[in-house]
Amino acid sequence: MATKRAPVKKRLHQPLSPVTGVLLVNGGGITELSPAQVKVIDIGLKGFGLSCIPTVWTKPFFVVAANSDLSEKALTAAMLRLNIQPSDTLLVRSSGIDESIEDRGALISEQCFGSRIKERIEHLRQQLPTFQEEGSSPVHWVIQPLISTQAKGHLSNERRLNKDLRDWVAEVEASPGSPSEAHRIAIRTWRDDTPRLEQGLVCRYRANLTDQLETVARWTYDRMLRVHYEWVWDGAQVFIVQADSCEDERLGVDPKTLVHGASHKSSPIELNLFRVASSEDFENFRKLENAAIYKEQGYDVGSFFVLDDETTLDSLLESGECSDLLKADLIALTKRPLVIRTDGKSIPDEKKQMLPRSDELRSLETAQSYLTKTFADKIKTASLEKAGLCLIAHHFIPATSSAWCKAHPDQRRVRIESLWGIPEGLYWYAHDVFDVDTQVSKLTSNQSQPNDLKIRERLRYKERFVAPDEHGSWIVQRTIAGPDWSRSIQREEWIKEIAWSSRRIANAIGTSVVIMWFIDIPQNISQHRVIPWYHELAHRESPPSKAAPRKKTSSEIEWVIKNTTDWQSLQESLAQGVAIARVRVEPTEPELVRSQKFAGALAESAKQYNFIVELSGGILSHAYYMLTSKGCEVECIDLDDYATEEDEAEFNKLVRDKIPEFIQSRGENVELVQLEGEALIEALRRKLIEESFEVFDAKTTGQITEELADLLEVANALASRLGITSEAIDATRRKKAEGRGAFDQALMLTRTALTPPLLHSSSIEIPEKQRADSEEQKHKKTISEITKLPRTSEGIHLGKL
Repeated sequence: MATKRAPVKKRLHQPLSPVTGVLLVNGGGITELSPAQVKVIDIGLKGFGLSCIPTVWTKPFFVVAANSDLSEKALTAAMLRLNIQPSDTLLVRSSGIDESIEDRGALISEQCFGSRIKERIEHLRQQLPTFQEEGSSPVHWVIQPLISTQAKGHLSNERRLNKDLRDWVAEVEASPGSPSEAHRIAIRTWRDDTPRLEQGLVCRYRANLTDQLETVARWTYDRMLRVHYEWVWDGAQVFIVQADSCEDERLGVDPKTLVHGASHKSSPIELNLFRVASSEDFENFRKLENAAIYKEQGYDVGSFFVLDDETTLDSLLESGECSDLLKADLIALTKRPLVIRTDGKSIPDEKKQMLPRSDELRSLETAQSYLTKTFADKIKTASLEKAGLCLIAHHFIPATSSAWCKAHPDQRRVRIESLWGIPEGLYWYAHDVFDVDTQVSKLTSNQSQPNDLKIRERLRYKERFVAPDEHGSWIVQRTIAGPDWSRSIQREEWIKEIAWSSRRIANAIGTSVVIMWFIDIPQNISQHRVIPWYHELAHRESPPSKAAPRKKTSSEIEWVIKNTTDWQSLQESLAQGVAIARVRVEPTEPELVRSQKFAGALAESAKQYNFIVELSGGILSHAYYMLTSKGCEVECIDLDDYATEEDEAEFNKLVRDKIPEFIQSRGENVELVQLEGEALIEALRRKLIEESFEVFDAKTTGQITEELADLLEVANALASRLGITSEAIDATRRKKAEGRGAFDQALMLTRTALTPPLLHSSSIEIPEKQRADSEEQKHKKTISEITKLPRTSEGIHLGKL
């Protein structure tokens, strides 16, 4: 009988608002605020968050007002009202008015006995200037019983984690002997929409943590909220200790709006020193050689303008001056936004990456400033004055997004990493990934694109990107809600064109390449909606790609670099001997985004101090290449499966019937062997052991359910092959349960010993009290913590026990 789908429940967004009153101590008085009276300004954000959740989910608490006189009498009265004893251990936590989710952990908390609250708050007030900037808002204090912690962590449906309100991440923080865990919780109301009473989050077993956290997630989803919770488990119940609203109210920009209003192509330009690139230029300069190949593949990439006059370039470098003829050229060229790049006939390979390149130049003044300052300074710093330099100018091609694509002439699969805006600088930012199976292993020169290209996609949260501002400067933009989770390549036909054309370009060159593409170009600018713009040979020798681990140990110290202050603080901490395990790079300043020097210094520090660098950007990024090429260990956040797959992997294990078909659908070849007879029975036995270990490794009830299902599937297959019926198995199970018992009493046999010979005599009786004591001793010792479990005897088959 089919399961009846639960009726659809209409949900309306409800702001995170108080559902319970709060006891406020202000000077010598106590005020009991009703839910309607609870305001952030009066109790701070921590206290406000706790008032917004069911009372049974958290320990009783009261709030001491900021800057109020501390009265022992009022504090004692507040404790008595909540049945808190002076001998109880309490936690005193800051509750700042502005202490939002982004500031979590920035302020302070300490433990104390209930009899010493006043003393502890006075001490913490003195410490506040260390943690706060001058002029910061007042800080209140939340007083709550300390929870004995067996596990703690977070529960969140923040937009950066999941696009949908229904999708949550539950994290268990690392603890001594246990790495961190991250588990997905999906609220799918059509499966189960039964009302849940707001009762305590009772939880006897660690594996049930996510079940109780799902109750919190469901309650929050019913109110259409985004909330970040912190929780603690004491071995019997889960308690919520903090609730921060993370509604997406931030401002941002839609990447598609930044290319509107682009100007049409202009008429031919008369130039003095610059010239339209010739066929010889396309052969001599690497950055033009690329464009020549694209033209052969049918792409009109527009006009390029070359300046390689030594006298003009020397004048720029030596005197920092632009001649009148050069100024006239710049006036004509900047009638449309212009970009000036650098190339040369004798530039060393190690200096070809990140040569000077301008932002959009929209006037003579900006172009002149770039050439006489930025360009000249970078060339001198790199000692490239005698490298046969040339300037290559082209008009800026506005595009909604861009991509890097890795293709090989003889490999079907193509990897595309795309992001909004421009792949500026070292390309640090999160991206989407498209794994395209082109269906053809070996291309011919005139082969047309197949109709059945297969696309696997992985869309990510893309919070930041680089794009021009209203003045033409390429700055870090923040993505508005919507595009942050949507495809950065809007049309499937564009994905297929990029994949197939990249294969053709790789075939024409004869080797593996990484190609940069502009995507969603306005039709008044180009006849092409996507254009290949630049490529380099994919001969990067780097270690195998690795994803940043989802499980991290409690001893690891992590550091996040967002700006130059973070970078300087990291260097100071390392110099002082602080052991940093990993550093995550999420730059928000243009100085870091495009700084090759910063990337090099980061790599050297990583090697010297032995920390891992985590990237949001892709494995095709300049940042990834620069760091790995210098010997730095790099891991990518949220790396997709395709990037971590080896070209060839050996398994030699039994798989489910449809697994080979699934692997082939991803563009991989499979090698199979059919098993029969004793070989099949042995393989099933091995698979049974494999699945047993999977059950052992599972952490949540959901995971355990999945693994037990796999275990039963293998057990049923083995029984079926051997002609053992389910009835026979169940009959044997019942017979053993009757004769030896089941596992209901949860008894562990720790040791046995031979009875002294004298006790073998039937003539000697054991005193009744001794027998009673012996029975009591069997059940006296109880173990509830994994760390206290005795080690299992190894190499001993316990047989019928």
